[in-house]
Amino acid sequence: MEGESNELITEEVTTITTTTTTTTSTTIQEESIPLEQVLEGEQPIDPNTTQTIDNASTNYTYYYTPDFTTPPQLVCYSNEFDEANAEGSSSSSKKIIRGTNFLKGSKFSPDGTCLLSCSEDNSLRLFEIDQSMVYNENAHPTNLKSVLKVSEAGTIYDYCWYPKMSSQDSSSSFFVSTSRSSPVHMWDAFNGKLKGSYLPYLHADEFCYVYSMCFDLQGEKLYCGGENRVIVFQTSDPSSNFQVIKTGAKKRKTTKAWDNFTGQLGIISSISFSPDYSGMFACGCYNKTVGLYDSKNNNTIAILSDAQSTMGGVTQVHWGKDGKYLFAGARKSNEILVWDVRADLENVVARLQRPLSSNQRLYFDIDPTGNYLVTGDQEGNIWVYDIYNDLGKLVAHIPQFQDTINGVSFHPTLPILSLSTGQRKYPNKYIDNDEDFKKDKKDENSNNYNNNNDNLITNANTIQIFKYNQTINYIPTQTETQTTVTTTEITSTMIETEIQSAYIIDNSNLDPS
Repeated sequence: MEGESNELITEEVTTITTTTTTTTSTTIQEESIPLEQVLEGEQPIDPNTTQTIDNASTNYTYYYTPDFTTPPQLVCYSNEFDEANAEGSSSSSKKIIRGTNFLKGSKFSPDGTCLLSCSEDNSLRLFEIDQSMVYNENAHPTNLKSVLKVSEAGTIYDYCWYPKMSSQDSSSSFFVSTSRSSPVHMWDAFNGKLKGSYLPYLHADEFCYVYSMCFDLQGEKLYCGGENRVIVFQTSDPSSNFQVIKTGAKKRKTTKAWDNFTGQLGIISSISFSPDYSGMFACGCYNKTVGLYDSKNNNTIAILSDAQSTMGGVTQVHWGKDGKYLFAGARKSNEILVWDVRADLENVVARLQRPLSSNQRLYFDIDPTGNYLVTGDQEGNIWVYDIYNDLGKLVAHIPQFQDTINGVSFHPTLPILSLSTGQRKYPNKYIDNDEDFKKDKKDENSNNYNNNNDNLITNANTIQIFKYNQTINYIPTQTETQTTVTTTEITSTMIETEIQSAYIIDNSNLDPS
């Protein structure tokens, strides 16, 4: 329009926005229809209408689970524990004939690069794990040699890795051990040097040693099981500073009768933290009970026991991967007891069979997927139980060794597990001088002992690492991709323009909002 005029021109402008939403994507695309189309009379899609386009497609989710229906394959082993001289014997002048040293279990490191073993000679040995052996199908089993060895002054009761251990970080690469008449020692996993000691004392400044250990999930505190108590240290402070959680009180003899007591009276033999980060931890005790405690306030939650079981003292407690089930193994017991902690604390929900008539501690373990529990027995058999889909169902029973399987440990990421074998054997004679010992050793070598054959794998006193099969499970997922086209009327704006001079409306300058 040209010329000057005070005429007021009123024009209704409508802006339309189209929104497209797809369920398989979080991206929202906005497209503004140009204002010129409206002014020119073009009819956009009616406001507030929705058009849905269904695109059906089939996707698959897959995951791996162990397959124990076929026997596992041996990939490496170590037989250096069956030594002629028990190096950790309490008397240096007393030498023991070959065969008296035996394994007490083995544990993979949290990052899977190392394997730590414990044996009767009061020593902890560290083995490096070559992860490439898992992918070499035709490789012959190799004989592992320990790269590190640390020794304690007395019988080793327990040992464990720092849960945040990584070989890439030297400050986190350590493990702890507890032994008879000694404090808790922290060992460097790179050079075997002693990094520090945790010193537990009684109320009268009397030194006391502990029997079990476990870090909390964050690795900030170290929980140590003693007699009628759990002693808690700060991991970063190896010293005599600690807290005490009372688990039981001794009975007091009165004029009438013995007073009743609540809690766990006796040695705390095993400690395990629930993986659900609730702060709850379980303590096994030699008085045949399992206690549940809250680490936030150090209160007792419950004391679990089973009147029907004939088990001895509890030697291991272990949580399932989701923190629902709690498993407990014991001395002289042919079963592993299972409690459902979230539903029923009064009753045992499953009993997993394994023959055991001795006081020896037999470790069991749960695979990384949380589906299976694997344990050995005193007859050399492997027992595999389903603990996820069908609790307590026996999946496999594999006769593998001719000696007790005292330890099972799963690798955290690879499909391999470590089995340790051996038990205490009582020799017929002790030899007290070197000359007689050498003569006896020569006689042993002539009696079917082949010390030079590294390919000879014996069943007793060995660590053997097996590769187990895996099954790929596919879950078909029906996904409906919905493409939604929505047009919404954003605004109807009355634009009042007083034309005072020659003026041409520039549509591109109009703000549709």
